[in-house]
Amino acid sequence: RCADRPTNPTNQPIMGGRVSKVIKQVANDDPKLFVVNLEDAGVGDRSAVRLAKALRKNATVEVIWLHNNKIGDVGVSAVAAAVAYHKKVRALRLDGNKFSTFAVKGIADMLERTQTLQFLHLDRVPLSSSDLHVLALGMAENGTLKSLSLTQCGVDDEGAGAVAQMIRSHPSLQTVTLRLNQIGDDGVRKLADAIKNSETKAIQDLSFRNNSAITAAGVKALAAVLPESNVKWLSLRYCHKVGDDGVKALADVIRDNNRPKALQELYLGSCGVGDDGARALADAVYEANRKGGSIALKQLSMPPYYLGALLADKLPAELRNEQGHNDAVLEHLLLQ
Repeated sequence: RCADRPTNPTNQPIMGGRVSKVIKQVANDDPKLFVVNLEDAGVGDRSAVRLAKALRKNATVEVIWLHNNKIGDVGVSAVAAAVAYHKKVRALRLDGNKFSTFAVKGIADMLERTQTLQFLHLDRVPLSSSDLHVLALGMAENGTLKSLSLTQCGVDDEGAGAVAQMIRSHPSLQTVTLRLNQIGDDGVRKLADAIKNSETKAIQDLSFRNNSAITAAGVKALAAVLPESNVKWLSLRYCHKVGDDGVKALADVIRDNNRPKALQELYLGSCGVGDDGARALADAVYEANRKGGSIALKQLSMPPYYLGALLADKLPAELRNEQGHNDAVLEHLLLQ
């Protein structure tokens, strides 16, 4: 069976027809085709190479979705080489494909050469520590990328060190997604150190969701650098070992959280938080507002429900009694 053709048990038109049509539009530089959406379209190496050739004739496409396909090293390398020299492409999704170190080198070369790419998703692609270091070398020469997603890529503490290298050296990287990996406290410390020592302080959004090896020790290291960072969005959901001690460290950050670029959204669902941690958060938010500052934290997600209820019962009633601080009340209390 052709690698580009999925099984077709429903007798519906085979996906390859749509793939060929889109590639033809790209090659003809259709002025209305800004987004190439071939998600889950059965695309393999052959079609990916055809798309890459079409992109070399194109000056219009800005977004390329190729996630959840069957593209291997040859196809990914071809697409990466085409994107490297394209004048418009700003977003590329390659997550869920079947490539290895050979193609990672092509992606690193793309990062080094591109003048336009801002968003790159490589989710659900197994990446070794050496692969991540190769990407870091490409990132060191890149000045455009704003968002990098590495969900479920097998990133461990050593791999986190390579990601830390990217954060430390990159002038514009704002969002790093590291969900569903194997990062522990040592990896978080490396990332925290990179945030602290980054010259541009560009990082704004960090997701550690479902990294179950992270404990209070790692969160404390991260909390220590947050006050001098520009991190606005932080997720530690399903990091079950964070516990009360980790949350208390974040509460200390919130207490003095009144800078314009300070933390605004914090997600702590299923982090092993108990009553002590919940009270520490409630007290920190109340204290920050009582001091007369305009608290930056706008969203707080913290199950289970009784912990959220503890916060909800305390904060709105007391803050409404503070003259002139109605705008400082949390806009959303998410009990997820």
